[in-house]
Amino acid sequence: RPADLIIVYIGAIAISLAFAFAGRLVPALFQATDVASRLKIVALFVLCTYTFSTGQGMKFVLGAVFFEILVGFTGFFSDFRGVFIYVAVAAIASRIRWSTMSSLGAVVWITLLVVLALFWTSVKSDYRIFASQSEESQEIKVPLNERLAYLGDRLTSVDGINWGDAAYTLLVRLAYVDIFGAVIGVQEASPEPEPHRQWNEALSHLFQPRVLFPDKPELSDSDVYMRLARGDPTEHARTGTSISVGYIGENFADFGFPGMLAGIAVLGVLLGLVTRFFMSSHLPLMVREGIVMGFVFSMARDGVEVSLPKVLGGMFMFFLVFALIARFALPIVVRWLDSRAADARAVLVRRPEHFHGIRFVQK
Repeated sequence: RPADLIIVYIGAIAISLAFAFAGRLVPALFQATDVASRLKIVALFVLCTYTFSTGQGMKFVLGAVFFEILVGFTGFFSDFRGVFIYVAVAAIASRIRWSTMSSLGAVVWITLLVVLALFWTSVKSDYRIFASQSEESQEIKVPLNERLAYLGDRLTSVDGINWGDAAYTLLVRLAYVDIFGAVIGVQEASPEPEPHRQWNEALSHLFQPRVLFPDKPELSDSDVYMRLARGDPTEHARTGTSISVGYIGENFADFGFPGMLAGIAVLGVLLGLVTRFFMSSHLPLMVREGIVMGFVFSMARDGVEVSLPKVLGGMFMFFLVFALIARFALPIVVRWLDSRAADARAVLVRRPEHFHGIRFVQK
């Protein structure tokens, strides 16, 4: 039932917040708790897929979408974009009938995403400095109401935004061509002396969990950027962010071309194996697709700029954490949803007048 699914979604939000808090309390467990917080993605995906398949619960979906966009803007990064992807993939997974209204809805959805992305691109540098009260930190120190007020003020003064510059900056950010080109130039002029260094360091980092190796050094994308691309990350450090050459650039530094394609293919095979594992579970199809949605989004959220150690580490940790969740926690939730639906059907059988106004969909 839609009302039960929104309860599950709200519960997933509470669990995600609890995991995020636990990750801050115990830094060694941050990666595991961060992955577990993706439960919210699964819950939202199931809610959207159910609504698009049956036509019921649209008000809950709209409320969840508005909430996700609002919360996404109050963070340090562009987390608002995720909900657009979840909803779009849920619409495809539910196999909605393509019509004029569907086409119009898709155009409005994409337009809204682009406008919000351009707005965020234009304000993010100033907003991050305001939220962290620093030019070299990602720790948010300003209260939520003040952050919302700041964004509201910027939103009401959109006339002062240079949309052309914002569009160019966004395209450059998405393309990531300049950094990869810099890696090619540096490696052709002075190849990395240590063979396969990026893969060796990534695997070494993966097989040394921080719980067992608390002194393991932190990953520094900016150091790799300076070494492989001879770039100056000062500007990114000024806004409290780091910059990476990405897994494509790192594979090129290790293997050149066309050898880099083999390294990328290995990542693709690993992604496929994890996806196959979750899609082969005994959970309902909607739930399985929701887990894979969370997995794929976690891997592809930052595009090609995510570093090789983070791809491998994120993949392994997601598999480990969600294998446990899918085995022990999600079946309990599914049984609860089924029991609630069975109780509702029993009421309808005993009191037929309750059938009025209910829409039945033949599958």
